[in-house]
Amino acid sequence: MADMREVGSVQSFNADGPRKLIPKKETFADVYSTHAPEKGKTKNYTKTRSVIEKLTGIQRPDAGGDLTVSTASFNLANNVIGAGLVGLPFVSQSSGVIPFVIFITVAGIGCSKTLDMLASAAVMAGTKIFEGIGLQAGGTAGKWATSFAVACNSYGACIAYLVLISSTAPVVGKLIGQEISPLYLQIGITLVVVLPLTLLKNLNALAASAIFSLIVYLVVGITAVVGIFTDHWYRDVGEVVVDGTPYLACPDVPMKWVGADPIIILSRVPTIIFALACHSNASPVFAELEDGKLSSMKKVDMLSIFMPWVLYTAVGVAGYISYGSNTFSSFLLNMRHCVCTEYKGDTCASVCNQHVCADDSLWSSILNSFFLLAVLTGFPSCHFALRKTMVAVMFGTEASFSWAVHIGIAFFNVALCLFIAVVAKDVSVVFNWAGSIASPLVAFILPGTFYVSLFKQNREIEDPDNVDTALGPVQGWAAAIFGVSMMCLGVGLQLFGA
Repeated sequence: MADMREVGSVQSFNADGPRKLIPKKETFADVYSTHAPEKGKTKNYTKTRSVIEKLTGIQRPDAGGDLTVSTASFNLANNVIGAGLVGLPFVSQSSGVIPFVIFITVAGIGCSKTLDMLASAAVMAGTKIFEGIGLQAGGTAGKWATSFAVACNSYGACIAYLVLISSTAPVVGKLIGQEISPLYLQIGITLVVVLPLTLLKNLNALAASAIFSLIVYLVVGITAVVGIFTDHWYRDVGEVVVDGTPYLACPDVPMKWVGADPIIILSRVPTIIFALACHSNASPVFAELEDGKLSSMKKVDMLSIFMPWVLYTAVGVAGYISYGSNTFSSFLLNMRHCVCTEYKGDTCASVCNQHVCADDSLWSSILNSFFLLAVLTGFPSCHFALRKTMVAVMFGTEASFSWAVHIGIAFFNVALCLFIAVVAKDVSVVFNWAGSIASPLVAFILPGTFYVSLFKQNREIEDPDNVDTALGPVQGWAAAIFGVSMMCLGVGLQLFGA
């Protein structure tokens, strides 16, 4: 029989041992770590969490929120749709339309399924914090693996944002009649605008930016689709003159339904995985879901992947149809009517190293300017999650706020991301590396292994109907194996392949 007694206005609970006082100032994590059964015990594991919460009045951090299925779906979809959008037409162009559609569909189904696994793992672990799930599934190693994966994925997104500054900022200069080096703009804007935004104590001041960014991404996507019928610049003009020297666009070639080089086809898969990975944001959304039910979260998972899948597929195919062999690794350059002047490999058949732009479309210039604003607000939002993970790893989840730590981490991360962005230059490099290392970890390997680990522990769940046991360990291992395969393939191709 469990022991209970009151301590002032707070009661203590101990399921398996002698009574112990619970100081009022303790957090739920403190109480739970002291009084709950150890990880792996099957008796009343999740129930203990609920009893502690009821008896102490200390609410656990994942107790629920006010998000409906619809609002939660849009919230998570907003975390999916981002900078990866601009690289998809290039993936379609280099791999072929059919492989692109197949890859993005398979990745979408896989991500939806592993999101379900992660949600089931959250219920079995008794926490809706990603690092907490890792801790319950794999102990300290699981927590560290989760933190590493989230940090790498966040770094990839942050670096991509800074790379995109160099391709969008020059448009603003031309609008005001100033020609400034993209490199100087990239460094200057990062230090003057991005860095101060990362120093904000919280993201309340940028709350409206998420909606603004989503609208910008949607408008960019719609513009790419409409461009099939309205933008024929590469066919009708296809020339940029700089200081009297004409630079010509690549000639029209038939649409590539299936790429000829399987190495190049496979090397584009990481970009697709990077574009769809949102698992580090799924657990907080689940924690804020109104009814907290797995069945509701599974609907959120499906809708939040389906909406970006429709947009991504349309943009990838439409962008390639519009720009053909002239498709850049970021199709924002195509909207500016740029022409490549130096290729990494064969002319008109490889990644572009240098380019010049006509910037003869007012709408394109305005849209690039808005995209720049979305990038500037996207970096601090992404960095917030990165810094939170770093603080949790270095100082613990219950560490009090410190301006010195807050500012120090911001300076370090901005400097590191800027250095890599300047060296990388091409956003496809960032997408491919992040998609090869971090995204398979976050989207497939960790959700699959966590689900299998918690499933095999056979814990007694307070609400058995709220756990999806139909997924089974086979699907969990399949997801993990697929993730490992994609990671090895992606890293190998980036190093020795395409």
